[in-house]
Amino acid sequence: MRKLLLSSTAIATIAGLSASIALADVSVTGYYEWKYNSRDSNITADDGDLFNNDSEIAFKFSNKTDNGLTVGLTTEMYSDGGDSTIDESSLTISGGFGKVVLGNNDGVTDTYGIEAEDLIKEEDAPAAASSTIAYDSDISLDQNDENKVSYHLPAMMDGKLTAGASYEDSGDTATTDISSFGAKYTTDMGGATLTLGVVSATQESTATNNADTKHKNMGAIVKSVHIV
Repeated sequence: MRKLLLSSTAIATIAGLSASIALADVSVTGYYEWKYNSRDSNITADDGDLFNNDSEIAFKFSNKTDNGLTVGLTTEMYSDGGDSTIDESSLTISGGFGKVVLGNNDGVTDTYGIEAEDLIKEEDAPAAASSTIAYDSDISLDQNDENKVSYHLPAMMDGKLTAGASYEDSGDTATTDISSFGAKYTTDMGGATLTLGVVSATQESTATNNADTKHKNMGAIVKSVHIV
């Protein structure tokens, strides 16, 4: 009898979620970029003309439950030069306790990390000069849109301090589990706004005599507006 009741409850819960999504606030956004490159240099392999494009459509659903929680669903479809894929797909649950993100999305280092390219252009994929030296200051370990769970604390100190953590489980043969942490602090500084970001990510290794992979990043942004 108990098993029957549990099954009935599960079916009712699924029906309730379906109804909530149907009545939820819906947002559909997107972009399209078309590129033409023409290069003439001393490197023959890089010379020539090239057409390219990429685009993305994002579907976002949001609704509030009877107990005050906000539930959201995000799915992003991405196309790069004709190859289409589901780029990110995740569920969010937020309330007075903070926010939980479940599914295929970037980890917390994407939210709290600060790198040089954040100010001037779209971010490139983190690049490495060798297996141990990187020449891009961004963190790559948890920014992979793989299935993970992330938790973001409620904003503290009048909204100035935010922080969170992520965990990605590679399964029973745990050789690449990833744990990441991040925090960001924003404050006024003599008429300007100062933002500090600190993030850290660790990829575990169970291989014999093989050390864990660790990425760390610290950055700052100073914004000042002068009206003449």
